[in-house]
Amino acid sequence: MANAIRLSFASAAIAATISAELPPAVYKELQDRAPEYLVIRVLSVESRQSDEQESVRFDVTAEARIQEVTRSASGLKAGAVIRISYVTKRHKQPAWVGPSPVPMLVEGWVGPAFLAKSKERSTYAPAAGGQSFRVMK
Repeated sequence: MANAIRLSFASAAIAATISAELPPAVYKELQDRAPEYLVIRVLSVESRQSDEQESVRFDVTAEARIQEVTRSASGLKAGAVIRISYVTKRHKQPAWVGPSPVPMLVEGWVGPAFLAKSKERSTYAPAAGGQSFRVMK
């Protein structure tokens, strides 16, 4: 019985660790490894919302004009217009713990974008999770 209780506590600790927020250094590393580091101006945003058991899912597609290029593995240049597609979720329970969700882009917003080109389509996706649209120091 004692072993079963210890195993239960160990399982709970592992589950909590897996769903916990990532440390800032992890997001910084994701940003440093992102193939695309740009400054963008969001031209338009479309999102589809669907209700899930524990969250609301948003399928987001945005068009953005590149203002500046710090690095681009795909050869992007300032002035080009790109499409950014991703899924983000808003959890229904306020006490939810986990990695930061990717923020919803808003038309007119200007700021940094850490992206990766999608292999199947000519779109880009956030490369640093919930910190894909801000610079981690």
